[in-house]
Amino acid sequence: MNEEKKLGYQKAWHIQVSGLKLIDFTRDRRGIITLDKANELRLFDQNGNELWHRPAGYDLVSLSLADTLEVLAVDAEKHSILYGPEGTTMWRKRPFPAVIGRISASGEYFSFVTSDPAIVGTDRSLRVKWAYRNLMKRPADIAVSGAGQVSSFPCADDRGDGVAAVNQAGKPFDPFMGMKTVSSVDVSEDGQAVLALDSGGGLYCVNPVRGYGIWKGKTSPRSTGVSYASQTGDSIVYSEQGRIIKFDDKGNQIWEHNFPERLLKAFICPDSQAIYYATERGEIGCLRRNTGDVVNNMEFMEKEVAEKGAENRFFFRKIWNIELEGSRENPPMVQSWLGHEGVEYALVWNGKDTLICLNDVGEEIWQQRLGETRLHAISASADADMVVAVTAFGVIGYDIDGNENFKFFGAFSDVYVFPESSMLLVDEKGQGRFYLSPEHFSHVLDSEEKILRLVPYNDDVIVVREKSLGIVDSDGNLVAETSLESCPFKVEVAQDKEKIVVGTESGQLHILSKELKIDFSYRLEGQVALASLASDTDDVFAAVKDKPEIFVLRRRSNELLKNSLTGDPIFSVSHQMGMVVGTNLDQLGLIGYDGVLIGRYTCPDRVVKLVECRRPNCFVLLTDDSLSCIVVVKDTRGPDRKPDN
Repeated sequence: MNEEKKLGYQKAWHIQVSGLKLIDFTRDRRGIITLDKANELRLFDQNGNELWHRPAGYDLVSLSLADTLEVLAVDAEKHSILYGPEGTTMWRKRPFPAVIGRISASGEYFSFVTSDPAIVGTDRSLRVKWAYRNLMKRPADIAVSGAGQVSSFPCADDRGDGVAAVNQAGKPFDPFMGMKTVSSVDVSEDGQAVLALDSGGGLYCVNPVRGYGIWKGKTSPRSTGVSYASQTGDSIVYSEQGRIIKFDDKGNQIWEHNFPERLLKAFICPDSQAIYYATERGEIGCLRRNTGDVVNNMEFMEKEVAEKGAENRFFFRKIWNIELEGSRENPPMVQSWLGHEGVEYALVWNGKDTLICLNDVGEEIWQQRLGETRLHAISASADADMVVAVTAFGVIGYDIDGNENFKFFGAFSDVYVFPESSMLLVDEKGQGRFYLSPEHFSHVLDSEEKILRLVPYNDDVIVVREKSLGIVDSDGNLVAETSLESCPFKVEVAQDKEKIVVGTESGQLHILSKELKIDFSYRLEGQVALASLASDTDDVFAAVKDKPEIFVLRRRSNELLKNSLTGDPIFSVSHQMGMVVGTNLDQLGLIGYDGVLIGRYTCPDRVVKLVECRRPNCFVLLTDDSLSCIVVVKDTRGPDRKPDN
């Protein structure tokens, strides 16, 4: 199991077939056959190169490809058709009303589901060798082993639903019952293993010949198909929602990947070295297995970034600005929140002695002097009517209007206020201390690792630890958790407020779901210094420590774009036109989704933080000396020039 965690799959290639309708794969990875909505048949090799195409000539409803590259098809009139390796029609016959047809990998044996319903086994000339008619309803699928030794299919009787199998002579084996309606089956090359998926997400691997179960598992009820790797015993389950899950030979889940679009079909090769897939949009591709330290769900092809044209000149202009008194030793701090009336507020520590509340036009609402101290963290919630500041001396709480409500001493490093007025504090030992209210301490979070920091996540909070992440809810419960191979250096919530972007010291770049399941992984060469996701386009912006380069990983087209800035990128904030990136040399750059640097601004002060802003085309810039709302404009005037009247 630990070894498998080091293994992954990355995209080797992909092609597009417009209007994809049916698809099948050879077991030996030699070919892929497709049928599109224009009724065109196409055969591709294992690298996606087209070998031939031709009109199908008939309205096909079933397609099956042998390792010999012969194609068995069934049309809407229930005829069976055999196409040769070069695409020629060898025959079209109807000795029985076929609705599904499967050809063995050897090309010597055929199995059919008929409309009677029945299961029929034939030779190459379509002569019936056996028939199985003990069916109460028509099976949804059928699978045949490599040399036709075993055909397997869903079945039902008075005991319920299950999976049945017959040998090459038509002799039935004892069926396996007690399942929900079986929707998909696959059989190993030697016929000694059958994999079945039922409508409840039940996954069953059985030996039909010897009559025993191999393993039983559970997956999502939304799963639609299975594929079995004969040489390794691994298997995959795929769903229309775009999810592929891989299981080992004991039924343990060992790998998972989510495509951004719906899947039509997926197939794992017998040696488990490749997974082929087809999406509903018509993308056909191959995920190849990689080993060792590199674990990438996708492979990106580096593409040259286009030159910036004169028409793409954008400039940074201040809308409002307030002066602060911070320094490198005691930097200012900002925390934004949305009020009940829809106004965006900012809570600002001026870096010296004052806490200030501003509205979205930079007007001061209130201020509180804390005395000269160091502020470690601030958190605010309109629903809780609470603002909490953690100083070097203890914790101070205010209501949203700036009135002091409570104060207590203690050494703390971070805080998060939940909408229900509970809060989580991190003490000097790195322990999470949960309070149901400021006066009611509840419990310490159970963790062997120190908490490094807290990251707000909708109404919950992400607990960032030394080699793991957790999500804590407003009751102080750990509702999700995941381990990482190294320290999470960057943890950021994406634009959609659902996905979580993580960059680690060892170079792992992850996109996690709200359950902390990995949706995407990629390995960078060095510690991740910047990691952001543009949810609208699925583009990942990333940078590596001590390198003045910004990477744009375009997940929908599998392109890797690279550009340079003055200094090492360490800050970022989403923007309507891409991503605003800040460097350790205090330069700001607007990077478009195509990787082009379309705007540049050198900040006269040290950049501390970039914050999202609800105002169109704007972001908030925090420096040692000021807090500014910046708009990006397509203009020829400088950042501080006001528009002419």
